[in-house]
Amino acid sequence: MRPDKWFLMIAAIAGRDRSWLPWRGKHRDGQQAAEGGNRQQDQGAKGQQGDKCPAPGVRRGGAPCPCPGLVLQQKSLEYLSFSGMPMSSFRSIQVVNVRWFNATAWYGLELARLLNAAGHESRVVALADTETFAKAEEMGLRPLAMPLNAKNPLEFPGLIRDMGRLVRAFRPDVVNCHRGESFLFWGLLKGMGGYALVRTRGDQRLPKGNLPNRILHTRVADAVVATNSVMARHFAEKMRVPAERLHMILGGVDTELFRFDPEGRAEVRARYGFTDDECVVGLLGRFDLVKGQRETIAALAKLVGEGVRNIRLLLLGFSTATLQEEVEAWIREAGMERYVTITGKVPGRFL
Repeated sequence: MRPDKWFLMIAAIAGRDRSWLPWRGKHRDGQQAAEGGNRQQDQGAKGQQGDKCPAPGVRRGGAPCPCPGLVLQQKSLEYLSFSGMPMSSFRSIQVVNVRWFNATAWYGLELARLLNAAGHESRVVALADTETFAKAEEMGLRPLAMPLNAKNPLEFPGLIRDMGRLVRAFRPDVVNCHRGESFLFWGLLKGMGGYALVRTRGDQRLPKGNLPNRILHTRVADAVVATNSVMARHFAEKMRVPAERLHMILGGVDTELFRFDPEGRAEVRARYGFTDDECVVGLLGRFDLVKGQRETIAALAKLVGEGVRNIRLLLLGFSTATLQEEVEAWIREAGMERYVTITGKVPGRFL
């Protein structure tokens, strides 16, 4: 799937089917009738394809859904055409309070860029002096800095005041939270701002199922977006998010950029001293316990212990929550010094 269409799937949820927005489909630009017709066409297309499987679950073209037992309103490219889709203009705030410029931050900024390009004004709120904020500036998104990850209760009144000022000045139709730290505050301001609240969960770590969190996701949020089936199942079964509010949008991959390149393979092997007969396992990610470097080192150490000697591990990463010194200690403890190579930061063109 092309990444640009993948990103615009969230716009389809927020812009094409507006029945879940606070004003219940009464569009400000007078296109209610036109979009109502589009929804009827969508419903007809979904009915022809078989929207729910007997499990129940979602079907597409008669194929069993990937998550038996779930009723997810997946937006499928089989019946959504973004090229000529009449979508009324709406405003959104993308809340991207991520310190590192990771996949979550990239998704939030790219979504804002594509929405702006499609005529849907989108503002980015991020943390000051972070990689994400700098990248947003580089992309021309004019980000706003707010201490959304503040832990000191004394900072909360000023933060909520500034958030309220932004809502009153910008008048968003949708606020999309890509992290959970300020999710509660955006929920508190929802009544005053009259916007729809979306929680996009791009993380692999499952959210806590405590009562306050369940209330936020099931009663306060107008839509919850999961980026993988495990997360979607957790939201449906453990947190009881209503099916009509739960959307699964799988990640897209640019297959023209991420493809096998014989010359690139030879260049990387030569740069790090790998021979053609060695099996090289690569792990790309900043050093953090959630990225799995420790488990990968242990797994390869087990293979070496079983007699597999032509295996190598290439760790493309750098110190963040976990220092490189800690990773090197894991390597020594596993006796894997001769099998593991750490690259440090690598320019994108070399990946």
